[in-house]
Amino acid sequence: MKRNLIGEFLGTALLLIFGTGLSLFMGPHADLLTAAIGWAVTLALLVYLFGPLSGAHFNPVVTLVMMINRTLSIRTGVSYWLAQLAGGLFGELLVVTIYRDLVARQGQSWSSALQTSHLNATMFPNLSTPVAFLVEVLLTAFLVMVVLELGNIKRNLTHGQVSMMIGVTIFVLVMVGGDLTGTSMNPVRSLFPALFAGGDATSMLWLYLIAPFVGGIFALVLYRTGQKLMAEI
Repeated sequence: MKRNLIGEFLGTALLLIFGTGLSLFMGPHADLLTAAIGWAVTLALLVYLFGPLSGAHFNPVVTLVMMINRTLSIRTGVSYWLAQLAGGLFGELLVVTIYRDLVARQGQSWSSALQTSHLNATMFPNLSTPVAFLVEVLLTAFLVMVVLELGNIKRNLTHGQVSMMIGVTIFVLVMVGGDLTGTSMNPVRSLFPALFAGGDATSMLWLYLIAPFVGGIFALVLYRTGQKLMAEI
């Protein structure tokens, strides 16, 4: 169990550092394509590195789906959640520490930097709330369905193939939803940047704490239904 929790803690921490930190540290050189590639490579590497330790969830939604699907016990799932929250907080503290120093050396005030970057928090200023909710549900549902199918033993995929496919999936989803909702699909990814940034990011946070779970459960229902239909053919 200790190895599992260490894997979830470190993986989630690194997800926040390299994922959310990407745009912050690159400054004006960051764009959607850069973000998509960065997130894709980050997830692929983290899944490859920590998959053997914990299954590489790094996401409370994936953990919940595995608990409902009975591939993970409730006790282990709750422990995963705590490790993910602790890892996310630790990772975001490092991001804030590095970014604060960067901002100070550039002669910019911290409040001004937050107004511009929002610490790369996920937001949806260009969409209505219902549409943003729908987008996050659909993005998360697609991700979870891919995760479920990659975990299907009948696929007989190698660990490297699974990591690569996760990376490709993340790339596509960020390209599609990056300019719409920030493509969160992960409550922990959205929680800590919003809490440290405050302002508009906090006011929109509720959507990113609820929609991904709705999308994950929706994906599980679709996946089970599809598996049942395929078995009857």
